Amino acid sequence: MRFSGAVWGLKVAGCVLALGLCSCVSGTLAQERWHEVISPGALDQLVSGDSTLEDCLRELGAPLRVEELGEQTVLIWGWRDVHGFQVSVSVPLGDNSANFSWTDEVQHLQGVVAILGPDQVLRLLRRGQLGEILPVKRRAPRLIVSD
Repeated sequence: MRFSGAVWGLKVAGCVLALGLCSCVSGTLAQERWHEVISPGALDQLVSGDSTLEDCLRELGAPLRVEELGEQTVLIWGWRDVHGFQVSVSVPLGDNSANFSWTDEVQHLQGVVAILGPDQVLRLLRRGQLGEILPVKRRAPRLIVSD
């Protein structure tokens, strides 16, 4: 009975070895950056109710996007820093193959949103994940069928 655990372990090891010999395993370590990260020090220079559009542009640079929200102007800056490791396994099964992949990739579109009033004075400044700090949530595109 003591050998049954060892025999089972050898069988599993043999299956893993056989699978490894007839499959393709690859790994990737990558990092990707989009746009320049805005430093917290630049945000410290901006004061709600006092800073103007010119101040925002001087401290933060050109925004990626500008939108209107009623009479307010919304300036959006964003950046992305992606890094992680990925493993992919492909096992041939006759005329087909089975694929598996795993990643620990960390990616978030970080950003800054500045909302300016009609007088072009800063009313609100937020920093964080853009999906959470945008004042208006985007809706998914919809198919419109007309008769």
